[in-house]
Amino acid sequence: GVAMPAVFDKINMSENKLPWDFKNYQPSIVTICLGQNDGVQDSSVFVSNYLRFIKDLRGKYPAANFICLSSPMADNTLKAFMIKTIQSVVAVAKASGDNKVSSYFFTKQYHAGCDGHPSLAEHEEIAGELAQYLTTGAIF
Repeated sequence: GVAMPAVFDKINMSENKLPWDFKNYQPSIVTICLGQNDGVQDSSVFVSNYLRFIKDLRGKYPAANFICLSSPMADNTLKAFMIKTIQSVVAVAKASGDNKVSSYFFTKQYHAGCDGHPSLAEHEEIAGELAQYLTTGAIF
């Protein structure tokens, strides 16, 4: 597969073309959910690549709050890996002076839909969890 940092800036990810113009829209919040398809891997490589991706995103969205998410599809093993590595990502980002990076870890595994993906009802639950987190003011 293609790594997200190689294609995230395209409108057509499958063909890796049609560049997105980041100047057209500056969001106040950007959610980042990486790692489900990669699985448990070398922690230091994952954290270092994640931090590089955040730095690239920060250049495009200088004022946005970034929320690093665990995968809502993750099983217990992958979720434990994500919690550990994402906590490291946030800590290093903050230590580097970027205080607009936080994390949210979904409360359960959502996988009742096709091929272990979330069902429509679960997508609503996922959105509800994230909305609840955002309304607590935890990142502002």
